[in-house]
Amino acid sequence: MKLTEIKKIEEILLLDKPLLKHKVGKLASPVENGNSFLLNVDLRLKNDKNFEEKLEVVAKLASRNINEAGKAKRFQNEITFYNSVVPLMQEFRKLQGVEAVGFFPKYYGGRLTLNSRNREADQDGFINLEPHIGFNLEITKLILQQLSRFHASFLAIKLKKPQVFKHDIKPYINKYDVSVNVDDIKHVVSLLWGNEGCVSLIPRVRRAMSRKTLPPREPISTIIHNDLWTRNVMVKLEGADCDSVRFVDFQHYDYGSPAADVLFFLFTSTELPVLEDHLDELLKYYFTCFASELHSFEIEDPQFSFEDFLKEVNTEFVTALFPRVMMKMDEIFKASQKKEEEERVWYTVQEFAKLCLGHKSKMTEEIKRIEEILLPKYLSSKEHIIHSNTTRLTAAGENYGSLMLAVDIKIRNKENGKERILHVVGKAVPRNEFIQKMFQSPLTFKKELEFYRTRQNGIKEVMDFFPEFYGGRMGMTSNPDEFDDDAVILLENLKMEGYFCVDRTIGFDLDTAKYLIKNLATFHAVPLALKLKNPELFKKKILPNINTLKIFDGLGDDLLENVIDGYITIAKENEECIPFLPRIKKKLFASAKFVQNPSPPREPFSTLVHIDFWVNNTMIKAEEGKVIGNKIVDFQMPEYGSPARDLTFFIFDSIQNDVVLKYYDDLVEFYHQNFVDTLKQFGVDTTPFSFDAFQKEIDTVMNQEFVLFQCFVMLKAIFATKESVKEIENMSMDDFKDNNVISQQYKEKLWLLVKEFAKRKWF
Repeated sequence: MKLTEIKKIEEILLLDKPLLKHKVGKLASPVENGNSFLLNVDLRLKNDKNFEEKLEVVAKLASRNINEAGKAKRFQNEITFYNSVVPLMQEFRKLQGVEAVGFFPKYYGGRLTLNSRNREADQDGFINLEPHIGFNLEITKLILQQLSRFHASFLAIKLKKPQVFKHDIKPYINKYDVSVNVDDIKHVVSLLWGNEGCVSLIPRVRRAMSRKTLPPREPISTIIHNDLWTRNVMVKLEGADCDSVRFVDFQHYDYGSPAADVLFFLFTSTELPVLEDHLDELLKYYFTCFASELHSFEIEDPQFSFEDFLKEVNTEFVTALFPRVMMKMDEIFKASQKKEEEERVWYTVQEFAKLCLGHKSKMTEEIKRIEEILLPKYLSSKEHIIHSNTTRLTAAGENYGSLMLAVDIKIRNKENGKERILHVVGKAVPRNEFIQKMFQSPLTFKKELEFYRTRQNGIKEVMDFFPEFYGGRMGMTSNPDEFDDDAVILLENLKMEGYFCVDRTIGFDLDTAKYLIKNLATFHAVPLALKLKNPELFKKKILPNINTLKIFDGLGDDLLENVIDGYITIAKENEECIPFLPRIKKKLFASAKFVQNPSPPREPFSTLVHIDFWVNNTMIKAEEGKVIGNKIVDFQMPEYGSPARDLTFFIFDSIQNDVVLKYYDDLVEFYHQNFVDTLKQFGVDTTPFSFDAFQKEIDTVMNQEFVLFQCFVMLKAIFATKESVKEIENMSMDDFKDNNVISQQYKEKLWLLVKEFAKRKWF
């Protein structure tokens, strides 16, 4: 068959209009892409009015070496992909109530797809960019958004229609692995000698170039393009929107990790400055889109977290993906573009080296001079630190006021050479001026540090539900009380002892809630007993470090009104809440204002209170489903105030809704009984602390303090989806204004607050 001839073309076309004639010609730049030739086909059709109608398409024809092993199969699979797999995916989205995607070229049958290269580029503006240039940040994000929809759609089919995926999609996948020879490795190595930072990495690069693709990993594996680079993405540069991207060439589509497509695309097809400045941002952006798309299919699985995705990124890039990226460089850059190729290769190799050590956030830092912080109890004069390893402890959205680090410290005895590892948590200063200002870090850091120092001097003998304190500092200046960015508090790593945080979006069941409330009652009653029995000691040791702070002060009435209006909008969705709407805004606004003008402490109940006692600030230990231990953490904002504040905030925001509805009164009574019993153990006259007096204290707190608004404002943090939150260093005021991710759990908790508060006349 001639290169410009397509036999029996009328039998291939899937058109409802008669074919009058056709003309086949080479593309402007004849292309042979390994397995096929691309040709222009000018079709002339007869429309309903008997007029001639023109349609230009592109024909993919088998290359001369189509009979080589695997190539014929891949060619047939691409036909099946357009003919069967794409329609199946579109139909699935329709049945799930999710809009169709538009990033595939139109399919006209056989080996024909819409020509978005010549005439289509002229008519609709779709073009290929020059490979050596790549995409800018805006277009890159647009492509990643569409790529996330591609991946999530097939993953959703796999999870929701496993038999369909198994029988109608997976059989047409043909595994493809890049073939690397000695000359390929020599070429890559030759480029590395021009960069001092890469020379030491040459042995590692040689080994990496020979790695093979790993088997698919579940549950994240899905259909991937497997060759997504500039030549296989068509874009429309003017008026870019979701319909401005077309993915083409599905000869190598595979079943594997979506991270493979994302990384291959980013490292081969984006402008180098974009990659250098925005890699972490782009990975996060893709995942946010991916998770949002899964959410549209009602797929919420903790195994699809951002942390799990970063593990996929690490695994993919340090295995077979690295040689594939390196091999593509020779195709991207012409011989005259050696300088650009070198710069791209140098950057890729250096990123590869980082990922070999794990994907670390820019905020993960070593704690300086840690040996000067550890108390002698934990680092004796006979010991010295060999080294320490620091990693992020908590995911984005799990802690807002501090940077939480897991630190493994290797210690050696100077006399006998024995070594041990001390596992600690470092509470460090977030490298974000906005967060430091909002949380008043110099003051909150000092409050927490002094809390743990004070606890070392006696309180821990009667309250065993705090983590061990290993040491801390306010900074590294000559003045030990001066705060700086090197402030840190070292605490016991409770996770190593089996403690964990319950899922904040679920909350505590009845038995766990009672266990924690008993400890909370003790936490309040012991300092109160000290105040009553030894007021001078309380005044000297405790009171100076539990003064009231105006956290969130200065956010402004406009922001406050915007936030409260958001609550009212959600409340309107529930008919039972509507009667209380006229009172909600006024009460919430008044409660919020107590941040700037807090009510003075009331006697006799005032004591040491936590202020931020919610599900993430108490860790539990369990055996066979039963709680056997509890540790209260995060003492950045302790105050001298009403214990009713901690109790109400905890009950309404951290306990499961059905438990609150059924057992609220029982829980309050249970707290009070333990509170009074603890006071009696210290010989305190409990007459002023009757149950009636405590109920009045609760009513006063909910009407004259910040806690009523606090119950609402914390819903955003409690029910934030993992993909919607940012790392602490990237947060800004806009993140507190943004209310675009509201889950059903969020709404149900808000409706409960409105109805329960109204029932108790707090609204």
